[in-house]
Amino acid sequence: MTAVTTYDAVKALHVIAAFAAYGLPFAYPFLLPYLHRHHPRALPGVHDVQHRLNLALTGPGTVALLAFGAFMATRHHLWGQTWVTIPLVILAVIVVAGGAIVRWTAQLARLAHADVQAGAPR
Repeated sequence: MTAVTTYDAVKALHVIAAFAAYGLPFAYPFLLPYLHRHHPRALPGVHDVQHRLNLALTGPGTVALLAFGAFMATRHHLWGQTWVTIPLVILAVIVVAGGAIVRWTAQLARLAHADVQAGAPR
């Protein structure tokens, strides 16, 4: 029987952070068109949830992903490896784009609320 090392635990947490941070956002392109066609009045809530999840999961998950990855790369002196450098560049792009996306989801929630209220019966 092999003991679980700190490195193994950090590697597992690294993978969990990736799924927690980015798993749900990858489903949005499938979810939003369906809701738009079949449940347009639900969109304010959906966009509000998107914004909240971006703040609660994606941001902290990105930080955890970077921290756990940095631990592993440092532990085994892997910083010069291409398979470490390229994901780090990708993560930097995600962080920059993520700031815009978080603001965008907040704006979508506000616009959807206004749209539903404008169309609400008086």
